[in-house]
Amino acid sequence: MGYLSLDPRRIIETAESLERRIGERLSGSGLQRVAGELVGVARRAAERSERIRRPNRFLQAGIAALALSFLAIVGLLLAELRIQQEELTMSELIQDIDAFLSSAVFIGASALFLFTLDARWKRRRVLEAIHELRSLAQLEGFGHSIGDFRGGRCRKSGPRLVGVSQKAM
Repeated sequence: MGYLSLDPRRIIETAESLERRIGERLSGSGLQRVAGELVGVARRAAERSERIRRPNRFLQAGIAALALSFLAIVGLLLAELRIQQEELTMSELIQDIDAFLSSAVFIGASALFLFTLDARWKRRRVLEAIHELRSLAQLEGFGHSIGDFRGGRCRKSGPRLVGVSQKAM
C-alpha cells in the first residue's frame, strides 16, 4: 500500500497495541475501556469500508433493466415507423420524434439518477464513518501522553513514549 492509503489491518493492530499499553499502565481504568472501544471502532470501520467498496448489484440490475427498457422503446418506435412507412405524414413523424425524444430524456435522466445514487449512498456511508472516527481522533494523543513513571518506557510493550515531559510526571 502507498503512503496515501490506509491498511485496515495495521490500524486494528495499532489500536490493539494502544489498548494493551494502556492496560499495562492503567488496568481497569476508564481510559482502558475507551481504548477497547477504539479497537471495536477500528474493526467496524474496516468491515464498513469493505461493504462500501463492494458494488451494489441491486442498482446495477436496475440500471440494466432501464437500459433494456430504453432499447425496447426504441425498437417499438422503429417498428411502428416501418409499419406505417408508406402512410407516414409529416404530423405523425413529428409526433413520433417528440415521443422518442421525451422517452429518451426521461430514461436518460433516470439512468443518470441511478448512476449517481450509488455514489451518493457510498458518500453518505463514508461520511458517517469519518464522523465516527473523527469523534475518537483525540484518543490518538492519549497513547503518547501516558508515560511510565520509570523513564517513560513500557515494561512489557512499546518504545519510549514521546511527548510526555518527565517533569510533568
